Formats: sequence, structure tokens, C-alpha cells
Amino acid sequence: GRGGGGGALYATNVQNVILLFTDIVGFSKMAMHSDPMDVMNTLQSLFGKFDALCDTHGVSKHETIGDAYICTANLFGEDSFGGNATEAAVRMLEMGKDMIRAA
Repeated sequence: GRGGGGGALYATNVQNVILLFTDIVGFSKMAMHSDPMDVMNTLQSLFGKFDALCDTHGVSKHETIGDAYICTANLFGEDSFGGNATEAAVRMLEMGKDMIRAA
């Protein structure tokens, strides 16, 4: 499972996982020349849109790190693809296209 609270981390073998990793081009330069609250509000707004798209496409938000957003399909048991890698990949591709449109 995922870490936290100082417990041990254990690896799990999961097949047919689809991962989408995003990164905002030019974010560091933009952030250096912007008010920190504006940067945080921009990220919060964008990631809120991405969260809604995860629900729309049946994928799971995995993590955000700075300006990076990571989502997965077929990683957790509650995903809606039942291990079907082809369906998960198509849905993740649609997710990525919608993320670009939302940005």
C-alpha cells in the first residue's frame, strides 16, 4: 500500500496499469515572476479541473508534485476497467486530450 505514518512500504505486482504524468511547460520560469498566491490559485484551479476529468473518464488521481499531476488506470481495485488494458489506455488517451483542452 501507500506510505504514511512511518510504516513500512511494500511493493505490489499489478499488471496492465496505465499511467499519465503531466508537467506544465515553463512553470518554473512563470512561478519565479508571479505572486506565490497567484501560482497556487492557478494550480488549484487547473488541478480541480483535472480531478473532475478523472471522474469523467473513470481514472484515479494518484498524486500531485509541484506542477506535476499523475493519474492511473487499473492500479487500484476500484478502477472501472477491470484490468482491461486496451480500454484503460483509450480512456487515458481521452483523459490526456481533455486535460490539454482544459488547460
